[in-house]
Amino acid sequence: MAKHAGPQRPGFGAIIREALAEPLVAARAYAVAASAWLLGRSSINWGAHWSAREAFVLATDLAFVVLSSAFVWGTLSWAQARRRIAEIDAGAARQARATIKGLLEQIVNLAPEAVFVKDLEGRYTLANPAALRIFGRTPDEVLGRDDFALLPPADAGRLQAIDREVMTTGRMWSAEERVAAPTGARILQTSKGALVDAEGKVAGVFGIAHDITDRVELERSVVQASEAEQERIGREIHDGLCQRLTASCFVANRLVRGLSKAPGQDVADLATELQEQLRETLREARNLAHGKMPVQIDGLSLHKALQALVDEAQANYGAPCHFDAEWFCTTLDQERATHLYRIAQEALNNAFKHAHAKQIQATLRASEREVQLRVVDDGVGMSGSGARWGHVGLVAMRHRADIIGAELFISSAPSQGTEVRCELKLSDSLRKTSS
Repeated sequence: MAKHAGPQRPGFGAIIREALAEPLVAARAYAVAASAWLLGRSSINWGAHWSAREAFVLATDLAFVVLSSAFVWGTLSWAQARRRIAEIDAGAARQARATIKGLLEQIVNLAPEAVFVKDLEGRYTLANPAALRIFGRTPDEVLGRDDFALLPPADAGRLQAIDREVMTTGRMWSAEERVAAPTGARILQTSKGALVDAEGKVAGVFGIAHDITDRVELERSVVQASEAEQERIGREIHDGLCQRLTASCFVANRLVRGLSKAPGQDVADLATELQEQLRETLREARNLAHGKMPVQIDGLSLHKALQALVDEAQANYGAPCHFDAEWFCTTLDQERATHLYRIAQEALNNAFKHAHAKQIQATLRASEREVQLRVVDDGVGMSGSGARWGHVGLVAMRHRADIIGAELFISSAPSQGTEVRCELKLSDSLRKTSS
């Protein structure tokens, strides 16, 4: 049977600490001890018979003991009050920190954006549920591991290079990232920043990523549907309207030849005018059909397609239009090349139709990291609102630039002409070939 140990008697030190915890008890103990010592000393020194002087001295000493006891009580009370206030403040601070920590954890866990933190070695120390859904893994499979354990080597190396740049420079970084996650290829709008400790030293990197894959895919589907509809309309115009106008032109030609042999020059002139109108209508219909037909171009043929576009614009509008392609990109895919072509096409049409330009210069440049398209005219320009140009055309150009991740810059002023510049940043290495 287990032996029950009785309560242990506290030691002398514990008794003293407990007594000092109460200022009044400590002050009384001091007064009693000091008074007893004074009385004992007086009895030893003066015996049983005290003189008036000795009694006065004893009374004075006892009064000093009372005053000093009050001082001891006040000092200990003040110290105890300070200690209790500090304990209350510390408890309130701990509770406030715990409350804030709980709120932050709740916000991070419920946020639809992926939130993550990495240490100096690139290991994940925090990943909220949204980040785990992108990885398609559990917390145990992510925390404590780096990108090389979770992603393909190419993506992992690129992400870690960005992390090192952020921690080295201390600047925020924001861009679109394409990641081949286990759940499939994802497109993330990510912002990253450096984490610092209490001493101001870099301790890691944090990031917030918004999955925009569905939005980008939807935009791409809309554009593809629009291109398909444009192709259908273009074919209908080419196969229907253009063919009818061609037949009408042949009839008008026969009419002109027949009337030229018969009397009545006025009728012949009228037929000639009809013939010219039909020819002009046919030319416009063909141009419209050509504009609606999708361009089949890529990095190898983009500069040739733009040269043909510029030549056609010059022939149609009768104004000098020059094109310069110092470099062209062989790895540019068809989608991005098509959008760049459409942006150039819209800029040329706006320059002639709205800006009434007398001269246009188009250029195409490519480097290992960027493709730049510029269309500059000497037209009437436009105000900051862009009212001089078709609003739909400007929106269409910006929309196409957004789809391929490019930046579109439009600079213009009244009577100062207009510059349209589209810059497409590339992460892949490009081969440069002189055109």
